[in-house]
Amino acid sequence: MTQPVAPPTLRRPARRAQAELPPIHRSRFIGDCAPIEDAEAAMAFVREIRAAHLGARHVAFAWRLSDQPQDLRYSDDGEPTGSAGTPMMRILERRGLEGVVVTVTRYYGGVKLGTGGLARAYGEAAAAALDEAGVIETLITAPFELRCGYSDLGSVEDSLKGFNVTRVEADYGVEVWLSLRAPADEIPRLRALIDERLAARVRWS
Repeated sequence: MTQPVAPPTLRRPARRAQAELPPIHRSRFIGDCAPIEDAEAAMAFVREIRAAHLGARHVAFAWRLSDQPQDLRYSDDGEPTGSAGTPMMRILERRGLEGVVVTVTRYYGGVKLGTGGLARAYGEAAAAALDEAGVIETLITAPFELRCGYSDLGSVEDSLKGFNVTRVEADYGVEVWLSLRAPADEIPRLRALIDERLAARVRWS
């Protein structure tokens, strides 16, 4: 028997959070993270953290809007190549997080840690901030709209019960207009079911 496929979800931090590691050879590593909607919000968060730590030597960052290459960005901010932004991005990828930005601020303590030591410290500080934030999972949905007569509204609402549908807005004028959201892969099946039941008396947009 075929098992039902779970609808796609987005994993992201539940809130903004900060965590600081115990000093490593007198260097301080402070991780901050936040949920974000786009690259502009991510960059604004990075600027905010940098402004709050003007005395820090480095503020490395990584953000991940989706798993697509154009939605990934990270920076070592002057640390040796691959020692800061890369391990932070790996943490985001391993945890399957999207819609997230993480920064790690380093106050240099006067002792060089080497590339391996830096990578561990930056990765651990990023992970600590994410642990503090927690994770929230939400359904990935797409918008759609429909119009129907009042006599068909009961059948429409009954059909919607079998799907992961969220009602966004409704207008009850000459006819009923509903603005809805559902997982993209469910929408064709939902439309086919309603059209079958109502003989295409529902108009879609």
